[in-house]
Amino acid sequence: MQAPIIFFTVLIGIYLVQSAIEDSSKCEKDAACFSNDECNGGSCQPPLGVLPVWLGTCDCSACYPTRQAKPCKSDADCGGLKTACNNKTNLCDCVGTGLRLAKQSNTTLGKVLTDFCNKQKCDNTTNTDICNGLPCRSGKCNCAASPK
Repeated sequence: MQAPIIFFTVLIGIYLVQSAIEDSSKCEKDAACFSNDECNGGSCQPPLGVLPVWLGTCDCSACYPTRQAKPCKSDADCGGLKTACNNKTNLCDCVGTGLRLAKQSNTTLGKVLTDFCNKQKCDNTTNTDICNGLPCRSGKCNCAASPK
């Protein structure tokens, strides 16, 4: 009598493992994504106004121009850009921070804007360091569409 019970227990275990594998390979509608690869057959759709090529890159617009010279208590109020909240004026200084970062990298602000913003690759685990605190541009999985 124990053999049939063991047999069915094993079958149920195999079914559960197989179901879990199949579920993980399905596209999850509206899941956050940084590339088409994360949508399991669907496509990663950028928000309105964002080019698809910008997905998975550092979002400099989180600080400039949207928050330049706005009141702040921390860098989070300045789009996350590290050291952008000026402790003396309590205002976001995105441009000044960009200039300091450019100087540290022995380059110009223009070069930072053209070679870093919307170009530096990132994802949800690397953006804080790679993007100097700025968010990594993400989209949402569209499961009806296939990657292009």
